[in-house]
Order: sequence, then structure tokens, then C-alpha cells
Amino acid sequence: MQEPIDNFLKRIYNLPELKKNLFAWILAKYSSVDFGSRDKLFNSVFPLYQKHFGEDLTEIEFVDLPEDFEQEERDFRVQKISISNIRGFPKSEIPYGIEFVENDEIKNAVILGANGIGKSSIFTALEYVYGGKIGEALLRNQEDFKDYISRNNAPFLDCHFKIETNNGNYDIQSPIFEKIDTSQVNPDSHFISDYDIYKNGQLNYSGNPNDSASFHYLIASSLGLQDLMNFNEVINQLSFYKRLKETKARNEYVANKDKYLKEIENLEKEVSIKETRLKSLFTEQKETENTEEKKKRDNLELINNLKTESLGSTYGLSNLSPLIESFYFDFAEFDKIKISDSSQSEIEFLSQGLKLISDHDIKNCPFCQNSELSIENIKSNVSNRISAFKEYNDLYKNLTSTFSRLVENIDNVYSQTRIIKDYIDKEIEKIATISELFPLLEEERKFSSLINSYLNNEFYTEAINVVQSSEPVRERFSRLNKIIDNNESFLNEIDITKEIENFNKIRSELLNKGEELLKQKIAPKTNIEERIVLNSDIKRINEQIQRNRTAIQNFDKEIEKLNITINQVNKLITETNSYKTVVSKVINETVNKYFEPISDITVSILSDYLKNDDVKIEIDRETIIDDETGEILSEIIKAKLKHKDYDFPLSPNKYFNTFRYRLFCMMVSVSIAAASRLKTKINFPIVLDDVFYASDFSKRTTIEKFLSNLLKLLKKYFKEMPLQLILFTHDELIFDSAINAISNTEFEKQTIFSKLLHYSESEPIDGILKLNYNMPTKLPQSILHLFK
Repeated sequence: MQEPIDNFLKRIYNLPELKKNLFAWILAKYSSVDFGSRDKLFNSVFPLYQKHFGEDLTEIEFVDLPEDFEQEERDFRVQKISISNIRGFPKSEIPYGIEFVENDEIKNAVILGANGIGKSSIFTALEYVYGGKIGEALLRNQEDFKDYISRNNAPFLDCHFKIETNNGNYDIQSPIFEKIDTSQVNPDSHFISDYDIYKNGQLNYSGNPNDSASFHYLIASSLGLQDLMNFNEVINQLSFYKRLKETKARNEYVANKDKYLKEIENLEKEVSIKETRLKSLFTEQKETENTEEKKKRDNLELINNLKTESLGSTYGLSNLSPLIESFYFDFAEFDKIKISDSSQSEIEFLSQGLKLISDHDIKNCPFCQNSELSIENIKSNVSNRISAFKEYNDLYKNLTSTFSRLVENIDNVYSQTRIIKDYIDKEIEKIATISELFPLLEEERKFSSLINSYLNNEFYTEAINVVQSSEPVRERFSRLNKIIDNNESFLNEIDITKEIENFNKIRSELLNKGEELLKQKIAPKTNIEERIVLNSDIKRINEQIQRNRTAIQNFDKEIEKLNITINQVNKLITETNSYKTVVSKVINETVNKYFEPISDITVSILSDYLKNDDVKIEIDRETIIDDETGEILSEIIKAKLKHKDYDFPLSPNKYFNTFRYRLFCMMVSVSIAAASRLKTKINFPIVLDDVFYASDFSKRTTIEKFLSNLLKLLKKYFKEMPLQLILFTHDELIFDSAINAISNTEFEKQTIFSKLLHYSESEPIDGILKLNYNMPTKLPQSILHLFK
């Protein structure tokens, strides 16, 4: 089994290169850390990082697991199967079945069966009970495996499929995959069909270890390292995190500090003017008096102009709630359907085929003429497929419309709020030196700060990035859905419309009060009265100057705090980068530990088909080096072909023809299954579903050599753990070649060769209707054909 994640985190922290890494210490110390996403990881780690920043880190103990920690041997080889009411097999009181035991020994099996006789039905049931997945269903974009596996839409509870193994008996209602941790043990890798060949054919064989479409990632996940790979991916995302929240806040404080300093300068000029006027009152200088009176009248005119204006109500986030809710639930429905963007032509193609079946007496599938299903099943499947496409298209159109309206309105909310913020900031500049409006000045500053925190929320930045993104539409849907998830509290807590309404009331009241004060000052006054007013103004302005200086001191404190926080964020990201390097290296070392069979099996088989070419295939570990430091970061497993005359590598998916590429993809699956067996010490059968075609091989001896080499290579890695290989084929030449390849070898006594019968031809033996007839291998080839 794989090492528990909590012990892994503690062991990683205790590596010499991470002993002073606070980020690593927090992951090892606190089980509350959330690895669900980059944002969740940062939000759960950073408060702890701030709490312990600069402290001496305490020791953290871990369990030093022995080398044989993973050596828990369990034998899941198939002894016997029984099947009823599943796909090609009808419901039967006595189930149909196959025995894989002779003389008390579990055997390999090569099973010959014509198309439509039930090979894939048996394989599908085996694949589901062991791994919980069905490759053929995924290939057809159907993820409801229970519905797919049942016969003629029968209730899943009426389906019967039982497997007897050395490790106990399991059935389709109580499958093996529910009894084991499939995130650490991957039985699915042992069941190889056209789906696996197709899936492997889409891999990037030179891709980054963290790329889920890379060869290296496939190997890691197949070796039960999926949880660690997912963990590593979130760490990788955090290492590239460009955290702007604190930087934006600091820049805002710096900008406000500059504004307040400028205001102090203007206010001090006002004090100087008023003090000059105060002195002039003793000498009755009329020119100064006129200047002061003009200033008051200008201010009164400004107040009257401001009173005619008010902040317009903006389309706030509260108004977006119905759209957000609609998008959120539409996306949940849409995301359940795993269909690539379909075209109308595909629906028309399926509809035309359905019409052919319905209108004409067709006995087989009009698409492939080679179906194992009945016409009724084909009609049902095609109808379901058309319905699924139409449902998908309807959901897609509806979600696209909701998405467009939502992002447009989010942009409108941001733009309108930005206009309000700019208006308030300009008004603050206009009234900053008018002492009668100092109370309004304070309220406007508070409101501007509120609006600014609202605009600086990461929801807007991330949502706008989605709007401007060139990603596929489905990815943009998914990203916006995550953004809404991550900002739920923000979307619920602020109603900007109400805030504006409240502010408008306060603003109107304070403008009226300021107007009254000014009118009183403009009225004719005696010399003494005017001096009293001027002294009062000077006092109020000086008090405002002091408030500004106090605010600047607070800004300086906040800037200092934010500088500390920004420094901590930067250190956290730096430590995350160091941590990422170490973790990637450790995970890849685990992958590389089981590298030999993956390289050996695939290269040995494929080399035989390249001996007349000028290239050779290589599956090797390539070192990843840091460009700046020269440090070895990790190793990545890559597959490539090298030409004897050129240095640059060739990709398998560009060089191979169709047959050799299919063969390469199949051997990748077989070799990964072999590596998985070595790692887990859990003995699953390796089952291949009709993946060989005689027409692809140049001659019979080529087939025989291929099968013989494959068995020898598999045997090489399972000297102490007996192998069970089950091969289904419809091709008689493949079947004959398998007999020839295995006869007179050590595998002959370990293998049964069977013809798969139609269920109507089965006979009751040992509690099952036996589906296979075991064929002797010692009969001359001239007689063997009689048994087929």
C-alpha cells in the first residue's frame, strides 16, 4: 500500500533541504490544511505561516517505514466466473460461467469466440467488478456504468456476475474496487481493451510530469500515486501564485498618503490666507476683504452645484444573484454530461442510422456491420445517444447564454462602481480645503475606502480574466464556477446599492449644513464678528490638518504591516517552490523505482518491429535541470525514437504507422500493469479484450514470436508471484498462433485454450451453464479446426 499522506508530509519535512522550510513544517504539523485547490491551500496555510513566522521550528516525528511496507500480497486471480442478465447474456436461474482452474491450479486462458457471442460482455463485467470503470462505455461517452452493463435496461440489482478468487468471492453488487483503495491500487490498469489503446494514443510522451496527459503522469497515477500527483499539482499551482491583494492595498495606502500630504499643503495655504485676512482687519484692507468674500461665495456656488448631483444607484451584486444562481445550477447539470462539443451533423448521422434500422429489415448494425448487440439494443443505444446529444446541446446553449449575460453584468457592475469611485475621489479634491465641509470630507473618505475594497476584491480580477481568456468555452465555464465557489461570502455580504442610498442621504445632509454655515459667514458682519469667524475657521482647518497627519501615520503603519505581509507571501511562495522541487523529486523517484519493466517490456517488443528501420525506440528517464541554478530538479519518463543519422528525437505518435502505434499503445498498458503488480504485490489477472488482429501481422510466425516474447517478458517479472493472463480473441489465426507459441513451453501446462460457446449451447456443470469448451493442444493442427 501507499504511504499515508500525513506520514509522507512529515517525512518530507525531515529531509535536510527542508528542515528550515516553514511551509513544509506547517503541512507536516497541521492536519487542517486544505489541499482542495490553490486558493484553499493558501487560505489555510497563510494564517499559520504568519503565526509562526520567525519562530524556531519544533521537531516533527514520522514513522520510518520499512522497504517492504508495500509488500501486502493478495491473490485476486480468477478461479471461476458466473454471469446472468448482463449485456449479451439473458437472465437465467442457473448462471452461465467459465472455470479457470484445472487440477486445483489457476490457469492462464486463451479464449476464442466469434463476434457477438459475449466476449466483451464478460470482459466488461470483469473490468467493472475489479476496477469500477468500463473502458468501452467511456469510449462511447457513457459514464453510467451500471446502466451500460445491464441487459436491455434491466434493473442493475437484477444483474448477476460473480468472481471466485483466492482472496475471496466478489460480485457485481459487492465489487472488489469497493473493498480496496483504488486511489493507491489501480486494478483498472490490468484490463486492456481498445479504450486503453485509444487513451494511450492521446498521451504526450514527452510531457511534463504534472501534465495529466503525459506519459509520466499516466505511470504515476497507475502506480497508485494519484493522491500524491494531485497534491503535487496544487503545490505546483501555488508556486506560480501571483498574489496581488496585499500589493494593491499597499499601493492604495501610498496613493492616499500622497493625497493627504497634498491636502495638508493646500490647507496650510488656506490658514495662511485667513491669517493674512485676520491681520488686515486691524487696518481695514478692503482688497483682502474682497478676496476672502469672493472665496466664500465661490464655495457656496460649489455647494449648490454639488447639491444638484447625487450618486446614481449602481447595478449591485445583489442584483446579480439570480444570474449567479442560474449559472451555478446550470453548470452542475452541464458538467454531469461528459460529451465533447457535438455537431448537428453527428445527430443527423445517428438519426439516419436509426431510420435505416426502423424502416428496413436490417439484421445487424448499419454502422459497423459487426455488432455483438441485438437490433433492439442498437436502436435503444442510438436513441439514448441522440437524446444525450440533444440534452447536451440544449444545456450548452442555455449555459452559454447565462454565462454571457453573467460576465457582461459582472463587467457592468465593476465599471459602474469604478465610475462612482472616480466621482467621489474628484469630489474629495474639490472640498478638501472647505472647512465647512470637513464632516462631509470624512464621510466621503470612508465611502471611497469601502468602494475601493470592493473593487480590489479578487473576484473581479479573476472573473474579468475569464472573460478575456482564449481558453475553450467549457474551461471558461468551469473556471467561473470555481470563482463563484471561492467568493461565496463576498458575493453575499455587500449590497452596494444600499450603501449608495445611505451615503446619498448623509451627503445631502452635510452639504446643507455646510451651506448654512457659509451663508452665515457671508452675511454682513462687524469687524469683531468677522475676526471671530476667521479664528474659528483657522482652528477647524488646523484640526483637519491634524486629522490628516494622524491618518498619514495610520497609513504608514498599514503600509509597514502590508510590507511585512507581502514579504511573508513572497517567502511563502519561495518556500513553496523549494518544497515543490523536493516533492516532485521524491514522487518521481517512486515512479522511477518501477521503471524497468515499463521500459523493458515495451522496448523489447517494439524493437523487433523496427529492426529494418533506421530508428530505435527508447523509454528513458530524462533529467530536469533548473536553468538558473543548474540544480537537478527531477526526472521525467519519456518515450521517443532516435534516428541513427539525427540527434533530435521523434515522437512515437508521429513516427509509427497505425499497426505499430496500436502495438506500442497496447504494450504501454501491459508494461504499466506489470509495474503496478511489482509495486503493490497484489496479484490481479491481466486481461486483454480482443486487441490482436492477425491481419496486422505479416505472417503467422510473427504472431507466434510476439506472443512468445510477451509471455517470457511477463514471466521475467513475476518469478515469485504467479501470473494469470486471459486473452479474448475472435481471430482464429491469433488463437492457433497462441497454441503454437505456448505448446512445448513451460506455459503449456499453465494455460487453457477454450472455445467460447453461445449461451444457448451451454450445459450445466458444477452449478453453472458452462460457456467454454477446453481444447487439447497436442492434437495435430489438421484436426484442431474441427473444434472451432
